[in-house]
Amino acid sequence: MSLFNYEENFDGCMCVRLPDAVRTVGRSAFYQCVSLEIVRGSNVSVIEDGAFLGCTNLQCVVFPKVVTVGSNVFSNCSNLAGVEMPELRKTGNNVFDRCTALKSIDFPKLEYVNRSLFFKCDGLEFVHLPSARRVESDAFTMCSSLRDLYILAVEYVDGILSCTSLTSLDLQNAKELGNLGFGGTPLEYLVLSSSGDIICGEYTFANTLPAFDSGSGNR
Repeated sequence: MSLFNYEENFDGCMCVRLPDAVRTVGRSAFYQCVSLEIVRGSNVSVIEDGAFLGCTNLQCVVFPKVVTVGSNVFSNCSNLAGVEMPELRKTGNNVFDRCTALKSIDFPKLEYVNRSLFFKCDGLEFVHLPSARRVESDAFTMCSSLRDLYILAVEYVDGILSCTSLTSLDLQNAKELGNLGFGGTPLEYLVLSSSGDIICGEYTFANTLPAFDSGSGNR
């Protein structure tokens, strides 16, 4: 069962518990439902583009079986502080764009951190993405409070710009660093592969002076 509706059908709702029969939350289903605070969906596996876009009072979402979310699903949900999606594997772009109340994220199965996924989440402090292989452009740009970013399995990294609280990063499995990938992020300690076979883009470390660790213990 899919849920395809527009904001007028949920106008005034503060808490929504989706029936077990609902597997898909359709495009713009709760678009700008400004009264909405909590959403739970026990069997939802797919959330389509813009489903909760502009739900400015949304505080908590619980989707234990969600595997895929589209683009802009939670964009501008400025009060969103709790996100439970442990099975998440695939996302579109700008999913949490400007979710300024987010403090921590733990997506253990997410493999691709798409473009602008956490753009300007300036309250975000802790991110745990142990399965991530790629971090695309602007994924963490202007996450000014970010201080703990765990992406140990990552092979391609871009989009960690102007993260002004991030001073150390372990990228020992990285094979390629994108253009302007870390511009304005004041890294003091950076671990890279000991193999030395790393492709580095233009201006990758503009306005930052990292100390390099090749993986052998040398700085």
